[in-house]
Amino acid sequence: MTNIICEIGVNHGGSLTAALQLADAAKAVGADIAKYQLAIPELEATGTAPVAPYQAAQDFTSQRAMIRDLMLTRDEFDKVIAHCDNIGIEFMASAGDCDSLRWLIDGRINTIKIGSGDLTNGEMLQVAGETLMPVILSTGMATPSDIHAALAFLPQHRVTLLQCTSAYPCPIEDVNLAAIASLRQEFKLPVGFSDHTSGIAAAIGAAAMGAVVIEKHMTLNRLSAGPDHAASLEPFQFKRMVDLIREVEKSLGSPRKMLAASEIENAASCHKRLVASRPIVTGECFTPENITAKRAAGGRPAIQYHFTLGSTATRDYAVDEGIA
Repeated sequence: MTNIICEIGVNHGGSLTAALQLADAAKAVGADIAKYQLAIPELEATGTAPVAPYQAAQDFTSQRAMIRDLMLTRDEFDKVIAHCDNIGIEFMASAGDCDSLRWLIDGRINTIKIGSGDLTNGEMLQVAGETLMPVILSTGMATPSDIHAALAFLPQHRVTLLQCTSAYPCPIEDVNLAAIASLRQEFKLPVGFSDHTSGIAAAIGAAAMGAVVIEKHMTLNRLSAGPDHAASLEPFQFKRMVDLIREVEKSLGSPRKMLAASEIENAASCHKRLVASRPIVTGECFTPENITAKRAAGGRPAIQYHFTLGSTATRDYAVDEGIA
């Protein structure tokens, strides 16, 4: 079953009330995990670190200022964690610095999530690897060699990779869902998908490709101020995505090609049989002129057409009578 992460991130805008409302919404739409982002501004970015273009569009002047404006305190996060536990949804958070990661792994999370921006952060990877906890590793902005280097720090038997394109929102032509299969083949690890598109088609496609995790941003209002709202779904959209993913899961079935129970009863009426196309008398040879394939109540399976040609009728046949 696909594990669905509702990426709340910083879409609460630094408001504890909004953070709790988003946890409630994540539970209501059927997500398995409510995920946030946690960082100490001074430890994640220098005072002069520039914002990315999509962040600059929101009038943030620096990375540190943006983080400070959007971050909850640790006391507030403890309240979010308690609330998630109370409503029955798993809490997760990605850390923007090693101190925050150590705080999270001190009994507050079950799985470490490392975002794409820290895939090349050897210090954080080492902290994560030393815990021997399960790790979900996003691979946005990474090459295969970057991923190999990151995995050297981690307990590889406990790592799940996420195909990811770090664009917000991500153009649909840049999603590259085909990489799910290639990542699975190259690294011999479970692979999921972190979706930054503005719609739900890519996530549904990822589920059809066997993604074990799907991570998608959710917001209470896509028009809100903040860096991630434009690449997020509102709750009614997220619920639709979850419902479709669950339908896709049911449709995947088995790798074996076999008759489905629902089609067995149709085979007798849909598969064609060999019948007489004109009257045939005893001793007459079967030829293309006197037998044909039709849907019929009886007769040899039509696959035996060429084996039947040239053999002799052992009795008379009327038109459309099945060849015994």
